[in-house]
Amino acid sequence: MGSLSGCRKADPTCDAQAILCRSTRRRPTLRRTTTLNTRLRGEVATHTIARIFSGVLSLYLFALIARLYSTNDVKDLYFFLLIFGFAVSALRTLTNVSASLQATHSKSRRLRHIQSASGEVLFAALLVVPVTIWLLEQHVSNPTLLVCSAVLLVGAAVDSDPIRALVDRSARFAAAFALGSTLAVSWLLVMAPGPKEYAVIAILLQFVPVALLNFISLMRTGADSLSAGVVRLRANTGSVVTLFIVAVFDGLILNLLFLLGWRAPVDAGIDVAIVIRVFSASLVMFPLFLHWSNSSALARLASRARITVPVIFFSLQVGSAVVCGLLFGVAYAWVSDQHLGFSQLSMFIALVVAFCLYTTAARFGGRAASARLLAPVLGAVAMTTIAAALFMMARPTFHALVFTALQCTALVLGALAIHVTARLARLDAIEPKRLYL
Repeated sequence: MGSLSGCRKADPTCDAQAILCRSTRRRPTLRRTTTLNTRLRGEVATHTIARIFSGVLSLYLFALIARLYSTNDVKDLYFFLLIFGFAVSALRTLTNVSASLQATHSKSRRLRHIQSASGEVLFAALLVVPVTIWLLEQHVSNPTLLVCSAVLLVGAAVDSDPIRALVDRSARFAAAFALGSTLAVSWLLVMAPGPKEYAVIAILLQFVPVALLNFISLMRTGADSLSAGVVRLRANTGSVVTLFIVAVFDGLILNLLFLLGWRAPVDAGIDVAIVIRVFSASLVMFPLFLHWSNSSALARLASRARITVPVIFFSLQVGSAVVCGLLFGVAYAWVSDQHLGFSQLSMFIALVVAFCLYTTAARFGGRAASARLLAPVLGAVAMTTIAAALFMMARPTFHALVFTALQCTALVLGALAIHVTARLARLDAIEPKRLYL
């Protein structure tokens, strides 16, 4: 039989061959799509199970501490966990914001960005660790535990999952933290009753598997990460400081009630605490979507949906957070025999949208933003928000809805500041080229 190009158009044999050729050309694309869907569904299932498991164990650990220790000890232990968790979260966020990985970049370029970001986080930890240990020492005075806390803080701070995202492998943070939560609860159950230091060990055990995985990753790329971090610090120290401010800004705003010493009236303060707790529980899928943004998975999903990567990142966050938060709210209402009112649900949804706006702006615009403009703007927003919060807490008419509105406003203003300064930085980079042309 002659070639396909020489066949007559009316020949049914030629038509069949043409269809076969077209289907053969499409088959690899369909196979890649099927493989991607299967892999992502597996990652969603594994991540969800691990996060739910660790979440249940974390809540059980909270309840166990409250049952085994006195009120003053419980207060110290809860603040210890809050401060330590806040520091770890801020430094891990700095890794992703500083790397600012794009699926369109080559693997070698993304690897250099990851190494630079890891080096920056290690140097940032040198500043964060002394401050964190000083704050922890106000609640736990055991020097051995403070030294262990410093080591664990450095180990848990550097996120090793972006390296796995580079080769489209699943994240390990959720499974590692679930293992750590298991170790923590098991330790406390075996050693109870005991002194307060046993509970501190249980809190630290949650982060041991995460720190070990990160230390193993650092042993492979530690020298390269440090050298790349030194190069970037020498090039632009202000940019690194600004990125750290971006990384801690949302945590500072969300934890205002606790960081300011809970000066609000009891009833209104409890309403805010409930909303923050439901909000925290709603972020089950956030680490997974952040991991997808570092790999090619999110870019492929965005291309298939014909929208941009930031839009699908924001949409996935909001959708999953609202669903998970409502499920947790129903569970909380059933266990506590207290119904969540319309105002509390409204505060929760508003907080989710504002937080997702900020994290999307930070993830995709934090590195590109102008450091000399962004740092003072975020600082001004944070200081104004803190002053307004203190003023509101001092008044007997303090209302939880108004306080949550203040938090949402600060997060939206922070997102807007990142977006505008990033756009101005891009325009500044383009303008010299236009003048040259």
